[in-house]
Amino acid sequence: MTSAGPVSEGPCRLLTHKDYAVGEVGSLIKPTDIEPCDQVGTEELGASALFDLTRALVRVKALQDRCAAKEGVVTRVRNHNTNLMNQQGQYKEAVRILNKELQEVKEKLTEVSSQNDKLQKEVTALGEKLQTAGADAIKDFKVSQPFFDSCGEYYGIGFEDCLQQVASAYPELDLSGITMDDGDNSFRQPTPRCDDSVVLAQPAASDSPAVTVDVEDHRTNGKDADVPAP
Repeated sequence: MTSAGPVSEGPCRLLTHKDYAVGEVGSLIKPTDIEPCDQVGTEELGASALFDLTRALVRVKALQDRCAAKEGVVTRVRNHNTNLMNQQGQYKEAVRILNKELQEVKEKLTEVSSQNDKLQKEVTALGEKLQTAGADAIKDFKVSQPFFDSCGEYYGIGFEDCLQQVASAYPELDLSGITMDDGDNSFRQPTPRCDDSVVLAQPAASDSPAVTVDVEDHRTNGKDADVPAP
């Protein structure tokens, strides 16, 4: 920014130092440049100079207006550039925060994946233990007294059902003397004595006893003979 009047201090400039400015301009104008003005009258020379000065002022005013318009554009561009720089700074900060959050999520995902693998191994091990425990429990139950008691009760009911089926199929037989053997060999499956014997209905257990009744036709003189108890 220039001063309102000429100064005498500081570095010499055309806009601030009057003597320096006059000397510089005077050194540019040669005597041969002034000779044409000697042929023009003083009044005409003054009027011409005033006209030239007026035109120069008009041009300066036009330049001033144009510079003012350009200055507004420059100001708007500078403000827009400042806003863009601020937005860029905000975007950079947002990107930095997002990258940090992404890194944290990746770390958590890695930790969760590791825990998931560990849990999968534990589930597999527990499943194997469960299968083994189930098989052992079934095996132990099959040799326990409650299992034998329940089987005895089940076989007793089945024995009575078998007697009823035989009595229904062979009403002429006397089955009153047939009883179920409750001894130590109750779980041993007997072998049928002949092909003509009738095997009573048995439970589904593979080690269940089979009760057989000999239904051979013992006829004497056309009469049925009593079937002895086995």
